[in-house]
This record gives sequence, C-alpha cells and structure tokens, in this order.
Amino acid sequence: MPVGSPGAPGPIDMPLNDEIIAQLELEDALTTEFCQLSLNALVGTDHGDAMKIQALVKNQTMLTLVDTGSTHSFISAAFLDRVGIQAVPTTPKQVKLANGQVLIYDQWIPNQPWLCNGFTLHADFRVLDISAFDAILGYDWLKPHSPMQCHWANKTMEFTHRGQFVQL
Repeated sequence: MPVGSPGAPGPIDMPLNDEIIAQLELEDALTTEFCQLSLNALVGTDHGDAMKIQALVKNQTMLTLVDTGSTHSFISAAFLDRVGIQAVPTTPKQVKLANGQVLIYDQWIPNQPWLCNGFTLHADFRVLDISAFDAILGYDWLKPHSPMQCHWANKTMEFTHRGQFVQL
C-alpha cells in the first residue's frame, strides 16, 4: 500500500528508535522553560525598566544590567573566559530575543557570587554569547529580593538581603 492511503503505515505509525526518542526529549526540554532577553540587554541601553551596575567577580569588573524585561539572569561566555570560570552543562533551553531571534543555552553558573557596593550577592546565570553587557540580572533574581524600592530616575535599588539593608 502507498503511504497516505487508508491502512498504510504513516509517519505516526513508525517505530520509535533511540534517535527519535532523544530528539523528542530535546524538543520537550526546549519548550518546558522559555526565557526572554529584553531589547535593553541586546543593544546595551539602560532605558525604561533597567539600570546598569558595576559588580566585581574575581576582582574583575562585571558590567551588569538590572533588567525587569528579561525573564532570567544571563552571563557572557566571553566574560567567563576572561575571569576563568568554567560553566556547568545543563538541559538546553530556548531564549527568545527582543528582535525575535531564538538562541539556545546549555550551560549555566549556579549561585555565582558577585560583589557590589560592599555587598556579596549571588545569582544563577545562564551562559549566552551576549556582547553589550557582561551579565544581565533578570526577573528570576529580582523576584526573590522583593520587596525592593527602585528609584529609576536615580538608577538605585534598595532591598533587604539576609537581614541587611542593601543599596545598589
């Protein structure tokens, strides 16, 4: 029987081999958690709901965008190379850029310490080839530090972290 005729085996009836199962698992993993990176993070601006801070990692300046328009926190692969930090493999996930492009990240830096204004803070960073900033602190970092007070005109933020008043 020709494919497509009634009773003929079609693509849905094909047996699943290891390669097909691996591809289905990858596609499922990619759609489970969808990240978004804002236009500010792409082009290097701090307009709107974003502000720039300078942090230190291994005594190297990390130019960081605090960005409510990015769903997650990201770190530049080039910055990691510069400071000598090795990323950890993770399940591949998609990141939708503000220009519509979709990137995949498959490495991350869990609980990375960074210093800013005398305070040591931590973030889970997903590794991307971003060039405008060394790091992006997104909503996943902002939310657990709530409530916080942001003065967008002065580009400052204040919150309590482990019982300590923090101002960035």
